[in-house]
Amino acid sequence: MEKRAIIAAVLSMLVLLGYQSFFINPQMEARRKARRVEALKAEGAAAEKQAARLMAGPEKPQPDLILAPGAPSASKEVVVDTGVARIALTTLGAGVKEVTLLHYKDAKGKLLNLVREPDAKDKKASTARRWPLFLDGGGGFAEEANRSIYTADKETLTLSPRRPEGTVEFVYRSPDGSAVSKAIRFRHGSYIFDVTLRWNGKRSSEDLAVVWGPGITTEGHEEDRYATTGPVTLRGGKLEIPSGGSFGCGRAEDVLKDGKPIVYTGKIQWTSLHSKYFMAAFIPRSEFNGAVIRSEGGVLVGLRYPGGSRGEAQFSVYAGPKDHAILKVADPSLEKAIDLGFFSFVAGPLLIGLRFFYKLTQSYGLSIIILTVLIKIIFYPLTQKSTKSMQQMQKLQPKMKQIREIFKDDKQRMNEEVMKLYKEHKVNPLGGCLPMVLQIPVFFALYAALLGAIELRQTPFLWVKDLSAPETGLFTIPGFDIEFRLLVLLMGASMFLQQKMTPAAGDPMQRKMMMFMPILFTFFFWSFPAGLVIYWLANNILTIGQQYFTLR
Repeated sequence: MEKRAIIAAVLSMLVLLGYQSFFINPQMEARRKARRVEALKAEGAAAEKQAARLMAGPEKPQPDLILAPGAPSASKEVVVDTGVARIALTTLGAGVKEVTLLHYKDAKGKLLNLVREPDAKDKKASTARRWPLFLDGGGGFAEEANRSIYTADKETLTLSPRRPEGTVEFVYRSPDGSAVSKAIRFRHGSYIFDVTLRWNGKRSSEDLAVVWGPGITTEGHEEDRYATTGPVTLRGGKLEIPSGGSFGCGRAEDVLKDGKPIVYTGKIQWTSLHSKYFMAAFIPRSEFNGAVIRSEGGVLVGLRYPGGSRGEAQFSVYAGPKDHAILKVADPSLEKAIDLGFFSFVAGPLLIGLRFFYKLTQSYGLSIIILTVLIKIIFYPLTQKSTKSMQQMQKLQPKMKQIREIFKDDKQRMNEEVMKLYKEHKVNPLGGCLPMVLQIPVFFALYAALLGAIELRQTPFLWVKDLSAPETGLFTIPGFDIEFRLLVLLMGASMFLQQKMTPAAGDPMQRKMMMFMPILFTFFFWSFPAGLVIYWLANNILTIGQQYFTLR
């Protein structure tokens, strides 16, 4: 019984880990390579077109803007500083050109801008670019509004504790009398702003939508297996992810490749675009027709409003980090944007504990170690019982061997005698593997928590540069694309030592399988976040100490 239970527990974990290593990770790498090839082809095509234009001579200017009466001939920017973000608005279409987060940097050390940079093919003309807060649909009305120059009531807006709120209003009036206005209200120290959109003279009954896109800055994390990325809509308290699955599995562009938009109706609380650690979301504040997701040079998400000759839409936009405390203050419904997966009921308390210990230590590496100690204390009674059960099982091995030899031709009788032996000595055959089985949910919950916790993003510990990413090797082999990850190697060594100290079972095959486990785990952990490796290494060291004193 113990042999089968241990094998079942081990195989369960190996299947889960192996699925990611052998199926998910190769798919991600294949997609990344495909996108790199597409980018190189696009660069080559752009170079060819540029050469052709130079050979043909200067191009004739094309009138591509519809100007409001008395409006300037070129677009201008209105810069808003909220203290936590710098937002650049453009009078061309009254869109958002930049949302730079003042407290977050990208991998190159520059302040992070959530508005995705246009692709090479989109840079050939400013009017080919869609900016967040542009309109969509409306039977051509949206296109006219997006290509027009608006007048703004101010050029800059700087908020502070003395000036906690402020509004920028854009107005466009066409020669035929149609008009659009966007009043955007900002708050000091907040990543959320409120928008009131009004229009009249709409020449179609087609619905009008306000959108964000295409895409959002991803920092290269869009293919993370356990990170929620791409378009996400909260409907009736449930996350709707068109790419399929509770995490960001797959790519929304593949789902939308047929050109048909996805429309969600019903109780929509917000619709959004996610990167691994950041998001941009529309939160409706007035009546609307649903949330729409479609593809055009990337993914667009937005809120759709009923058509007519005139109308008004009120909504809020959140553009900032997926930080639990910040989201809760901005809008309570945004808390659900942090998807911790199937074991969220375990991952949530683990994150709370991690933040609590960080307040005490000011180090997330130390916080992970303290959290590991706390988890070990909670599982201490089970681990003690497991070790003693394995000791008792070891003592019974000679008698079990005799039973197998005597009843080797009668499997049923052999099992009956073995169970009778367990009962006489009050030994639970499942006691040895029970702690391992119970720790599997904790392992995957902590994996989801550490992978999605923005607190660990770019957080160093000792020589580790980023606890949320795989450890960067201390040194590499010249001429080979191989790096030594010391934490992972120490984790494998500690697991090997732990297996050597564990009371050996009588079955040689079982012993060999358990001794092979450290090699498998070292292989799987090679691409895991460094924070998770620290947890498993600390857990192994504590287990070794506990076994040492228990066996003595």
